[in-house]
Amino acid sequence: MFRLEIKCSWFTECYMKGDYDDKRCAKKFEEYQKCLREGMQLHALDIEDVLKPYLGTERMKK
Repeated sequence: MFRLEIKCSWFTECYMKGDYDDKRCAKKFEEYQKCLREGMQLHALDIEDVLKPYLGTERMKK
């Protein structure tokens, strides 16, 4: 079973605490990105589709 909350500590341990320093949290951020990609693949989500603008666009109205 995919355990997002266990594998992705960057968000809670760095980002949510205001630590945006790339050097200090780089390793955790790499792990976080890997974790997200794995989770998206597991659920058949397309990263390119997720990155497209949504709010205030025609996509939102559909």
